[in-house]
Amino acid sequence: MDFKVIWTDPAIESLREIVQAIAADNNSAAQRLGLELVERMEITTQFPRIGPLSSEDGAAEIRCLTHGNYRLCYRLGKVPGHAEVVAVRHSAREQPEFS
Repeated sequence: MDFKVIWTDPAIESLREIVQAIAADNNSAAQRLGLELVERMEITTQFPRIGPLSSEDGAAEIRCLTHGNYRLCYRLGKVPGHAEVVAVRHSAREQPEFS
């Protein structure tokens, strides 16, 4: 069964902020990174548990994938058959609290 990737509003906002910050110096690099981060999550459609387990949020598992200096945190189990992206963070930043 293929999983579906769902982006939460906070994850979309974080991705937008990352792209905008980079675009101030290099618009094409910013656009490329944004697409790469979105594409990186697509692996979870076939391999939803590929990211190492980061924590558990009740019945949901929080896992993270990396791409360069960025972490894509996603939740499994909240909605069956969905990988829900909950955060996009630079790896130098603290991991967010998940709710």
